[in-house]
Amino acid sequence: GRDEYFKRLDAHVGGTGDQPLVILGESGSGKSALLANWALRHRAAHPGDFLLLHFIGGTPYSAAA
Repeated sequence: GRDEYFKRLDAHVGGTGDQPLVILGESGSGKSALLANWALRHRAAHPGDFLLLHFIGGTPYSAAA
């Protein structure tokens, strides 16, 4: 089912709009995994594009004060 989401992300990146894209979902629903997997696919398909990947907060405890 991620192909639909990947296509939406591709369309947003390829578009000329000036609006941000917001990814919403419950904690643990796979938002970070979706973006990480999309970024790796995009990087492989477009090796000339600059894409900075920075992963933080990989556990539920990383947001705890």
